[in-house]
Amino acid sequence: MKKNSLIREDLHYGPDHDLWRIVKSSSFFKEDSRLQFAEKELLESYKLALDCLYEKMKDDPLEGMMRLQYGTNPYYEKAPKAFVKVLQFYSYTIPFLYICRHLLELSMKAYLERKTGKTFSGHFIKELWEKIQNEDELNTEKYEDLVKLCILLDDDGCHLRYSKDKKGNEYANKPLFIKYKEVYLAASDLYRQLITKSDLWDWQGQDRKCETRSNLQN
Repeated sequence: MKKNSLIREDLHYGPDHDLWRIVKSSSFFKEDSRLQFAEKELLESYKLALDCLYEKMKDDPLEGMMRLQYGTNPYYEKAPKAFVKVLQFYSYTIPFLYICRHLLELSMKAYLERKTGKTFSGHFIKELWEKIQNEDELNTEKYEDLVKLCILLDDDGCHLRYSKDKKGNEYANKPLFIKYKEVYLAASDLYRQLITKSDLWDWQGQDRKCETRSNLQN
């Protein structure tokens, strides 16, 4: 089998070592502590991606929308420069919302699993939230609009990933606008609340020696 030039299992320090990135840092930990670190790594990685997309959205207030751009019409090269309407077919909002709802799905599961001792495999935000509402620790009313937004746009985790269902039918698609800053702040706050109360990070305050497996070679 031909060797894949895009992935490897060890890293030799050399001229190109800075071109490689570790997929999961938690993979360096021993088996007895690896899973807990892997869960934290996954959650914090999605939170970091959400933070980065939020910053991008702040820098580009009209992203994905019609705008006026000063330049030459590409179809009429001899025409003088003027303001031309340009429709940009991209949107930070789509991955922003998907990562937001996926981060909440993961953090809801982490919270519920540590409260019940059971593993939750479903993807529906509505079902997870209904279970969380039975808990007294969280002020769930504070996050109702955020959760309802996630349920409306992508309850099952498919509507923000695909444009159509398995039968080829288009998912609901009509003009909608979100208050992205409020969504980001509410999602960040709910995430921290769920993770703090799930005791997932309880190892941080302990004097615990975590041995690692080294795949880095000099």
